[in-house]
Amino acid sequence: MGSIRELAHPPAHRSPVIASGAVLLVVGVALEQVRISPGAGVQLLVPALLAAVLLWLALRIRLEGGRPPASVSVLAVSGLLVLYVALLRLADLLGADFSGSTFPAGAFAWTGVVEAGAAAYVAARRTSAVAALIAAIAGGVALLSAWDWIFAPGSVTPYRWLLLLVALVCGLASLPLRGESLRHAQQMVNTAGLAILAIPVLQIVTGGLFFGAPLPTFWELVVLAAGLGLIAYAAADRAPGPAYLGVANLAAFVGFEIVGADATLRWWPLLLLLAGAAVMLIGLRPRRPLPPEPPAYGKDDLPLAARTGDVTVRVRRD
Repeated sequence: MGSIRELAHPPAHRSPVIASGAVLLVVGVALEQVRISPGAGVQLLVPALLAAVLLWLALRIRLEGGRPPASVSVLAVSGLLVLYVALLRLADLLGADFSGSTFPAGAFAWTGVVEAGAAAYVAARRTSAVAALIAAIAGGVALLSAWDWIFAPGSVTPYRWLLLLVALVCGLASLPLRGESLRHAQQMVNTAGLAILAIPVLQIVTGGLFFGAPLPTFWELVVLAAGLGLIAYAAADRAPGPAYLGVANLAAFVGFEIVGADATLRWWPLLLLLAGAAVMLIGLRPRRPLPPEPPAYGKDDLPLAARTGDVTVRVRRD
């Protein structure tokens, strides 16, 4: 009886070993899905069973201290990734054409909704910030796919506005989350950064970067502002994820400004040079009396990703 109870509620100190095995299983299933074709039913059954086991373990492992350890997050991410593979296999079994020339928008719409719902449930049950990130990304994919499925737009412009909407919603959602968990707030900011980064990526996919079709000026401004804002957020909260995404957005902005641009300083180079010089002069201007110097970083001022203690205020306990 004790063994059954132990299987139903695995102890937290075993979770690193369980998570390590889960990663090996996920990689093995990925290779199995690509290398062999035993039939649509078998290809659906394998990831579906693995997803059920991994998510069940992620939800059932007993927590010590109220916050999920990293190994539980590994189980949750692994289970959600395999679940999405199973959902795509189910869509294929139901008749979605993934090998044709037409994008199966309907299949990606409903699978994205299911994946977002499952990830949101895991995020709520385990207070998992990375599961919340997956839920937000899957929701964004579902929104874009549903728009394509219902309206079939003939240009990329509607998708830009939808991505901007996703970024604004996630950015606003991060504000109240700061009072609950900085990790969740940071993941919402990461989702916003990914949504903006998808705007130049879409332009590249449609041939914009290499065939002389630059981003419109408004969308260049959006990408530039997002890059600067993400870096500012990362500097304020010592969060590495938004910093990487900020650099990626700025790199995309610079790339579109270089390829096919004229040999002139008008207008973005000149504006950025003047704005940068003005901001630096404002910071360097003399002031009397000077404010006190900021304190040096201590052991409690590590970047968020490097802290061992969570900042979650309210944690769900099983």
